[in-house]
Amino acid sequence: MEDNKKNSTGAKLIESIFLGILAAFGALIVEFLTYSLGGNLPFEEWKLALFILVERAFIEELFKCLIIYKKIGSLSSRGIILLNSAFVGLGFAATEFLLLFSKEGVGFANNMQPLVGIASIHIVTALIAGYIISNNRLATIKIIWKIIAINLLIHFVYNFMALQRII
Repeated sequence: MEDNKKNSTGAKLIESIFLGILAAFGALIVEFLTYSLGGNLPFEEWKLALFILVERAFIEELFKCLIIYKKIGSLSSRGIILLNSAFVGLGFAATEFLLLFSKEGVGFANNMQPLVGIASIHIVTALIAGYIISNNRLATIKIIWKIIAINLLIHFVYNFMALQRII
């Protein structure tokens, strides 16, 4: 009985990593479409960069939140929801990191700071989503938007600081 419970927990954690990967690819597709369709936005360069920072963070947080709400939020306890939410964030972060650094052709060994930063932002925002959802089992659209707003602010500040090389 105890082994079945451990196997079930391990399988759910692996599933959560794959859900994070799915969320990352969903966000990537939407980001690509918005980039392709909105190539000539009438913004000054700095306003366009600001818009893209907000838009990308919003899309990523929306996908993570929806995955956590739909697939993780119904699990049995707050601890299990939080653990699986962290693994969703880990899967998302791993996908982003692999895509980012395979595109730039930069090795992992020299880039531990971005690796830690990317993992941290996605795990923390996934944990926030999981925590709020675990406290509001009958989460409404208002709660979902609250989660997205909180995580968007955190993610935007992180992206802005990373671009400014503050962190």
